[in-house]
Amino acid sequence: LPERCTHADPDGFPGVRQSPGQAAQRTSPGGHRPLGEKGEEKHMNQKEGLDYFPMECVTDENIKLITAEFGLQAFAIIVKIYQMIYSHHGYYCEWNRGMALLVSRRTFDASSKAINRAMEIVNCAARHGMFSSKQLEQNGILTSEEIQENFLQSTKRRKCVKIKKDYLLINTEFLPANVIILD
Repeated sequence: LPERCTHADPDGFPGVRQSPGQAAQRTSPGGHRPLGEKGEEKHMNQKEGLDYFPMECVTDENIKLITAEFGLQAFAIIVKIYQMIYSHHGYYCEWNRGMALLVSRRTFDASSKAINRAMEIVNCAARHGMFSSKQLEQNGILTSEEIQENFLQSTKRRKCVKIKKDYLLINTEFLPANVIILD
């Protein structure tokens, strides 16, 4: 970063704010809140989700199979679901007809046929291992080991990360010290 940066990057990257005569102050993404000693934001409520998520540059075989069966709109549905997972709770999202409506409305329309199509796409993705079939059936959520590993990797610098025991797919021996398992 330049020595003097009078504004935060509009894309939300951390910046340095400095007024004339002041020492530089590290700020949170968006440049609004001061950061603590180790980069954590100073605020009362712990953030649960993520601001961004990793996505492979090369399409994996599962995505290719799903798009071969349902078309490119299936890819849009899967990406939208990943956005919901990572932005809300970080490692899962609830999945039901209401959520299917929200996802399908943006990709198809709000018709029953479109909702059913979104449900079929998710079921196909679960069959191919992109989401845990067991978690989908038992708890009505979308998650996977890969999603949880990505979340834990992205939150390793947070003071505290809470994960619901019933949703956990990763062996507890491999969890970072900052993870609290909720019953």
